[in-house]
Amino acid sequence: MDDRADGYCGIAFAIRKDLLIQVIQIDIPRIPNRVQLIGIKIDNLNVYNIYIPPDIQVDYRVMRSLTSFLQRSYLFVGDMNSEKPSWGSGWLNHNGSNIEA
Repeated sequence: MDDRADGYCGIAFAIRKDLLIQVIQIDIPRIPNRVQLIGIKIDNLNVYNIYIPPDIQVDYRVMRSLTSFLQRSYLFVGDMNSEKPSWGSGWLNHNGSNIEA
């Protein structure tokens, strides 16, 4: 994936060496090609990190597919390039509308 002119892209977790984690295998249909999603399990909590490039509009059905896949206690973090006034943004974009849909 290369959506930045400077060549930097991708998502990652920074994890302490002594923390036991398990990588979560993710296979969710209908996620746009350039959207990145990784997951780890820490004790009883699943943590998912997502990156949605600014030019990608994610349909609300894709977001529902994501949350239905997340069957346990989870924390969903990342850069979703989503704007919504209730989150402190001065405007609303397509992804901002669909994340809470």
